[in-house]
Parts: sequence; C-alpha cells; structure tokens
Amino acid sequence: MTADKELMISIINMGSFKLGDFALKTGPLSPFYVDLRHMTSHPKVYNAVSKAIYKKMKDLNIKADTVCGVPYTAIPFASYICSHHEIPMLMRRKERKDYGTKKMVEGVINPGETCLVFEDVVVSGASIIDTVADLRKEGLVITDCITILDRLQGGQENLLKMGIKLHSLFTIKDLFSLYCSLYDVEESQIKKVHKRSLCRRTCCLEINQHVHSCQYSIDVTVRKCKDVFPPIDGSVKCSHGNIWGSKCHFNCSSNFELQGHHAVVCEEFSNEVAWSSAFPKCKKIPQKHVLPIKNLPCLKPHSPSDGTVVCDSNEKTMYPDGSVCQFFCYPGFLIENLLTQVH
Repeated sequence: MTADKELMISIINMGSFKLGDFALKTGPLSPFYVDLRHMTSHPKVYNAVSKAIYKKMKDLNIKADTVCGVPYTAIPFASYICSHHEIPMLMRRKERKDYGTKKMVEGVINPGETCLVFEDVVVSGASIIDTVADLRKEGLVITDCITILDRLQGGQENLLKMGIKLHSLFTIKDLFSLYCSLYDVEESQIKKVHKRSLCRRTCCLEINQHVHSCQYSIDVTVRKCKDVFPPIDGSVKCSHGNIWGSKCHFNCSSNFELQGHHAVVCEEFSNEVAWSSAFPKCKKIPQKHVLPIKNLPCLKPHSPSDGTVVCDSNEKTMYPDGSVCQFFCYPGFLIENLLTQVH
C-alpha cells in the first residue's frame, strides 16, 4: 500500500469525507464534503500528513525562506514545518484588527524572500489568492502552494493565472475512488459526485470500473446588496462596491462624529444578501461656548506698617468692582510707590 493511499484511508477513517448535501462557502450544494479541521485531534494522522507535505516540498525541490498556512486549517501544517525543519513561519490574519499593530501578516518579514503557502482543501483557490495578495503586499515572492486535497473545481487554473503552481497530495478523484472501493456507494450518488465536482468541461472518469462521461456549464450570478451612499457631511469607502463580501468604512467631516457602526459588510442572511447593519450618520459636534467671567469682588487690602488704608466702600471685607482705596502714613513716615489702589 502506498503512503498516499494510507493517508487517504486515515482521512476516511477519521470521518473527514462525507456524502450528502452540503452548503459550501460559494456555489450550490455539494454532494460531498471534506473536513480536515479536526485533524489536529488525531495526532498520528496530523503528523503523517505534515510529513507528506514536507516530502512533497522536497520532491518538487521547492526552496522557501518562509512558510505560511492559509487561515485557519492549514496553519498547524505550517507550524509543523517550522518547528521540525526550522523554516520561519508567517501567519496571515483573515481580517485586520482595529487595535495593536493592525498587521495583516505577523512574523519577521524580509521583502524579496520566497514564501511557500499551504492549504488543506482547494475548491476555487479564492482563500489562497487572498492570502497570497497580502503576502505579496509585504514584498514576499510566492510561486507555489501545496494542498492536501484538490477538489478539481478550477482552483489550479485560477491560481496559475496568479502565477502560482498548485501541488496536491491527492485529488478528490483519488479519494472518492478509494472510498468507493471500501464502501458500497449507490450509482446515483456516484453520478451526483461526478456531475458536481469531477466533471470539468468534458471528461471521462473511471470509478469502480464504471466509465462516466459528462459535460457541464456554469451560470454566474453576481449577488449585490443595496447601493451604499456616503452620509451627509461624511464619506464612505468600500472594498468591492456593493458586491457580496464587500466591506465599507464610513468617516465624518471635521466637527462631525459618526453615529452607528464604522463599517458594514455585505453578507448573506437566509439566502438573501444584505448589509450587516444600518448605515451610520454624521452628527455635528456641539460647540462649547465659554461664558465671560464677571469681575469678582476683592478682599480689603492690608494696611501698611506705620500707616492705614481708607476705602470708599462701606463693605467691611469684600469690595465690589470699582472700589478705590487710599493709603496714609502716620506722622514721621512717608508712603512709597502707590498712593491709590483701584479694584
């Protein structure tokens, strides 16, 4: 038994391959699902797969200064390569945080170095493309990606357009062929899997010695939220307009403050797309007016030594604004400086 076959049997035995109707991130329902998220709960399988990834890397003679796993399922495999083979690892966030350093890529980054990307399952390659885009913004060079499973749904072609070669440990054709050899699978289920995932333009696949030919076409519908407009006395900037997945950030002009969420996302709710929250508004910041301070009364001035003070106010301790006080000296003494003090 080959090493790849042993890996696939381990993945099947831990329940990662399922038949049924499953909703994916994009597209219609899928007649099968491959879930490798819980592989870290199976250390033997996790170690075996990680070793196979590194072997693939060496067999292909891929040189990498750093490695990065597509968040989040592929991060443990990058961590294994980092810790066991001392290749520095970078970690890319799914979204930028509003606090701290606000970095999308964590780790020591040296522009011009080569980074090898890892993924667990590839469908269209969109997650890899997003990760590569952020890594390339940091000046890193990405030419290759190693994945555990390729679902054969256009990911390899999409990545080639981005200058990325996709290398898989095995494909869904390999995994499903093995699954059919281990379990009794109804003919109708085999056809559903063929039609949904194994057929690519025109194809002929052999499963359990049955030959099936198929053709398919793809209809693409662009899902959009309602139009977004900047608030009065403010502005808005969106990543992809009002298309599903777009994120819009709002700001207010000077002397105005935002009332509501600073950002909204075009998301799916009950098979419909809508903004994650109501659009915020800009509210004018009230101006603080400083009231003039009225002149306050003064305390009675102290009499000079060897003299006295006489004021024109009848008050004994506090003298109103405008009061006049005169200073006098006793006989034999002369007053210096001020003769009259006005309050």
